[in-house]
Amino acid sequence: MQPGTFLPHQSTVDLELSDLIAKSKALRTALRDKDSDLSTVLSELYSEKAHFLYELLQNAEDAGATSMEILLLPTELVVRHNGRVFNVQDVKAITGISNTSNAKKKDRDKIGRFGIGFKSVFKITTRPRIQSGEFDFEIEDYIVPVLASESSSPATQTIITLPFAGSEQEQADTYQALAIELQTLDAHNLLFLRKLGTLEFRWDVHTRKLHRQSKRHGGQDFATQVTLSDEGTGAGSSQQYLLFQVPVRHLDFQQLPTPQYVALAFQLGTDAQGATQLVPARSGFVFVFFATRYPTHLKFLVHAPFVTTPSREFLKMDARVNDALVEELGDLQRLVLPYLKKHKLLTVPTLCLMPVVSPEKITECPPLYRKLFAVMREELVSEQAFLPILNQQFHQPAARLLLAGSKELVTLLSAREQLNALWPGHTHWLPTTITAEAAATRDLYAYLKQELKIREIDPADAIKLCTPAFLARQKALWMQQFYGFLAKNRPTWWQSKSINNSRTAGFLRTQPIMRLPGNRYLSPFDDADRLQVFLPLGDEDDLPLEANCLDPAAIDSKPARHFLSQLGIKKPDLFDEARLRILPLYRQESGPNYKQHLRHCRLLVKVFNQGGERQRELLALLRDPQLRFVRPRGPATASGRFCSYTEAYLPCVELESYFQLMPRVRFVDEGWYDAQGIQGWRALLQACGFKHEEPWIRKFDPRFPEKYLLQLRKQQHTNHSTTTTSYKLEGLSELLQSGKLTPELSWLAWRLVTRACRGMQGRGDSPLLGKHEWFYKKWEHAYFPSQLRQLLESEKWLWVPAENGVAEWRTLLETEPSQLPSAYEQENDGARFLLQQLAWKSDARTQLEQKMSAEELTRWRAYNQAISEGLDVEAALREQRAKQKTQREQDQRCLDEAPPLNASSFVERPFVPAAHTQGSDIGTRLINVNKADGTTNAESSTTGSPAAPSKILRDGIGQRGEDVVWQVVQQQYDSRVELKCVERTPTAVRYWHADEQEHYVLELGNTETHTSVGHDLLVRRGSEIIRYIEVKATASSTKAEFAISARQWAVATGLWKQGLGSQFELWVVRDALSEAPSYTTIDDPVSRWRSGEFGAAPVVIVV
Repeated sequence: MQPGTFLPHQSTVDLELSDLIAKSKALRTALRDKDSDLSTVLSELYSEKAHFLYELLQNAEDAGATSMEILLLPTELVVRHNGRVFNVQDVKAITGISNTSNAKKKDRDKIGRFGIGFKSVFKITTRPRIQSGEFDFEIEDYIVPVLASESSSPATQTIITLPFAGSEQEQADTYQALAIELQTLDAHNLLFLRKLGTLEFRWDVHTRKLHRQSKRHGGQDFATQVTLSDEGTGAGSSQQYLLFQVPVRHLDFQQLPTPQYVALAFQLGTDAQGATQLVPARSGFVFVFFATRYPTHLKFLVHAPFVTTPSREFLKMDARVNDALVEELGDLQRLVLPYLKKHKLLTVPTLCLMPVVSPEKITECPPLYRKLFAVMREELVSEQAFLPILNQQFHQPAARLLLAGSKELVTLLSAREQLNALWPGHTHWLPTTITAEAAATRDLYAYLKQELKIREIDPADAIKLCTPAFLARQKALWMQQFYGFLAKNRPTWWQSKSINNSRTAGFLRTQPIMRLPGNRYLSPFDDADRLQVFLPLGDEDDLPLEANCLDPAAIDSKPARHFLSQLGIKKPDLFDEARLRILPLYRQESGPNYKQHLRHCRLLVKVFNQGGERQRELLALLRDPQLRFVRPRGPATASGRFCSYTEAYLPCVELESYFQLMPRVRFVDEGWYDAQGIQGWRALLQACGFKHEEPWIRKFDPRFPEKYLLQLRKQQHTNHSTTTTSYKLEGLSELLQSGKLTPELSWLAWRLVTRACRGMQGRGDSPLLGKHEWFYKKWEHAYFPSQLRQLLESEKWLWVPAENGVAEWRTLLETEPSQLPSAYEQENDGARFLLQQLAWKSDARTQLEQKMSAEELTRWRAYNQAISEGLDVEAALREQRAKQKTQREQDQRCLDEAPPLNASSFVERPFVPAAHTQGSDIGTRLINVNKADGTTNAESSTTGSPAAPSKILRDGIGQRGEDVVWQVVQQQYDSRVELKCVERTPTAVRYWHADEQEHYVLELGNTETHTSVGHDLLVRRGSEIIRYIEVKATASSTKAEFAISARQWAVATGLWKQGLGSQFELWVVRDALSEAPSYTTIDDPVSRWRSGEFGAAPVVIVV
């Protein structure tokens, strides 16, 4: 019998084979006739030459083989396995091309579901030989089976021989490539096989054996511990996996004789202590029994019987069954988390293996990753306890956990009660190994914060929450630990403020964290950054002090003492006792009793007598107007038994004579202090500021009427608060206006006034000038004569000899300084100041001023004031006039260069309401107007202009805005078909409405002969006004402010009160000087203002 034919055995097998051979040859002939190159098509399916090895592994697994041997020879590759031997259907399948009768297409429990899978061997051979059972044949031309041997003894195993194709060099290259593949084929390719457990590779003098062993893990059917060993090359190695798998539920797989599985596999390793933990897997690709080239971006292995492309390298993502398998893998992950937790494997390293990187950060993130990421997040944000706490032995839900900003913070705040007190609902810390700095936990750290919204606690924020109420519940030993913790952290927490303010003070300086006896708490320093707590006094400290000493038990440790040293806390002295324990008593309403007061006075004198820095600090404290620490004469008043340094004078003959008409003026009860033997008390009071030579110059608000303030502001209105300050000399008005003035009292008043004015020359805050400040676009101010000046200049209080030799009472305006008697001392600083600043009588100047009107006199005095301050008034006026002229010229050019208006280019902009407080009282709003007479000329705004616009520009912008609105309103009525224009003039347009038998008239309010009040345009229907239009314009395109006059607002308000508010319209024109101005209509502005859609004072609206 010739080679290439089969023996004529009795069975149907021979007939089926003969038929197969005939059909294969016919197919080959047909392909050749069509010039079809099957080799090119088949070879391009697989990118790697050695891919066929996985196809042979798949065939062996499908055949139920438990072991497989691969022998690599220089010229051929021999594969042997102990699986089921071939039958006729297998021959058909292995020689076919996606044969529709291929059983694997209907049998999804077989790995190799494609008829062309075996064709990958043709990458290295042209004539593969198969010996299996009764069959021994070769395959030529990819599809034609040819008898290879006439032996009639059936083979018990399957042997596949692949002779290398090509030249000797090509065969050598094939050998080398396969040798590398056999050396590097990863053992995890056995992980998801259910039968094939042993692979043996032999080449040259080398032997390599891969073996899989499995055992149940944790007594669960779906959990298996798999060991993959690799023996024969080098020292050998092994891998261990925790494999979770459950049967596929999809209906397509339910009808198969052998169940299919979805699986997740985590590689096992050990930590530094040798304990078992999960570690990152070495493959990041999806497994369909074997690794594909489809990435998962996961750190564990994923297997499912996905539908793949013909090359089996990628998944077919348009296959619906694949979507279902992804869902089932997500369900499997839900089972895995509780299992890992139960077996103490749900630790930080395990969480780092999970999908914690946001899918949005992964380029072309696959649906599988998105699903597992979503499942992971759902489980971790639930109320189930899946996140490990600090010791990683127990778990808590995310809502109860916190991330610590430092390990020391966890040690300090370790009790659940502490955490819950500071952050209610939170009871545990996450492990401190989770940080942004460690590469292994960086992604998990971001995931916990961003996805699970777990709060990270900064140590500084934690300390700021440690209130006295919290600290009071802690034991002394914990307070020692607390202070030690503070000592280890950043110095910026407790550093002092630098002298030049370039460094801010640390927050600990003013936080009440220092424990005093009795479980009381104070901050280390007060608001003025002065120390207010101290080290406890020892037995050797013989000082009768009551200062704020710390609780010894709370600081009885080296770290705590180190912290106190860093803060500069020391033992208290007399000054500390005065500052912290004594002076605060005098800020209370009742204050101490007189017995206590005497002890306090003696201690204050002791501190004062120390001199130096302590004396300066004490005086600074005593110069507090709210500190009432001195006993005055007479009974107690409403302010208490004591007074401050501004409320009483030291006894002095001159002052007591000066204030003889003012019994309410108080003097220090110096006699009482002398009787008690308080030495040095007067010197202390003088040093801290008690007046004993002259009265106080007091500041006060003169409460001028609004009309006078408007004059000071040059008629400028303001919506901001204003301040007005005047000056008076205490007791002077009572003395000069008492009617009991004597020459001796006049001389005394002169002496005291000149003493009070010592050092005033050249100072900006002269007591002779009051000051009014207000805001109008910027802060401005104006001066006015103070009460002191008015009193000195207007009262007849100078006793001056007349020409007839008889003395008389005169005012300053009636007196020349040379006429003053010698009793009015003029050779001192205060006197010279008064002589220069007050309006004394002089020759020509006096006569000139007496002829001036009040307004002229005010300007004249302002001019002289400016001259006295060194200003070149004439130069300033010339410069101002030049600027104004230049501005007017520029504004006129701007108007002249504005393009002609064309209604077709106008742009309508909708009104966008702004967020403002709702209006309430119309009447109250109406009094806030721009001018005293209730009018305003601010029809335009120049917001954003670099310089103040002239009236020319303001009027031009306003007129151009009216022109825009006039054209738009005409367009509105011209477009109404029911109206017919019967008359049109530059200032009025008349229409006839035939149906209504009425005229509609548009009237321009502002003309050459008439100026409207409260509106710019009117629309009449017959004799009835149906629209009032007020126009505001600006050259800007941005938000602007416009003035609304009281009359305009009154018109709008009156209509609103009648229920006709929509008849009043505000039209805002922007870009008024451009070629294409825009306009915005605001109807019923009163209702809009009341609902808060824009602000109106009603001086200003913001649009």
